Amino acid sequence: MSRRALPAVLVMAFLFAAPPAQAAKWAGTFYPGATIPMGDFKDDSLGNANTGFQLGAALDAILGKNLAAGAEFSWGVNNNGLHGKTVDLGGGDYIRYDKDQYRILQYGLRGRYLLTTGSHFHPFALLGAGAYDVELHQEVALGGPPLTTEVKQSGKTDFGTRFGGKIGLGFEYEGSPQVTLGLGANYNSVAMDKDKFGSSTLTFWEVRASIGHNFH
Repeated sequence: MSRRALPAVLVMAFLFAAPPAQAAKWAGTFYPGATIPMGDFKDDSLGNANTGFQLGAALDAILGKNLAAGAEFSWGVNNNGLHGKTVDLGGGDYIRYDKDQYRILQYGLRGRYLLTTGSHFHPFALLGAGAYDVELHQEVALGGPPLTTEVKQSGKTDFGTRFGGKIGLGFEYEGSPQVTLGLGANYNSVAMDKDKFGSSTLTFWEVRASIGHNFH
């Protein structure tokens, strides 16, 4: 299966799995937040990733009083530790990293279980799984005494589309029957190709605010 076809397959699988009786009840959510690298992804000698930002969106079907399930998409950027830095190569030569950024595209399915429903305040647990498309984008400049002008190069390293999952907790406040505001944190773990990435696992936390709209 091609990487481009996978998002459509995941979404279609969710739509066909959703009970027809609940099809009219939907909730859409927008997520601005931060991604916090952990483990080898954070390690200076391996991933060397810094805390970054993330934007995401989800569409859930309301399957009952406590349960919702749907599709989620997000895009995030984490600077490598060399981003914006100049490394002295000796003899007056240098390399400057004008851009050195990880970009992580997520798309998958998730379920949320509301722990309480008796008030406007709703804590919940979240479980999700899907595809993580991981790339490293670089723009560098080479300079030094032998060069009359800087030599600039750019490119990307594609680590492939990998399977991963997330688990988390959060809460939503129901400001009105249509609008919710919330905050949550999810731990993500992605199985990577060690030969390409340098580690067999990429892990990070995502801490996100949420703005939701209920369509029922």
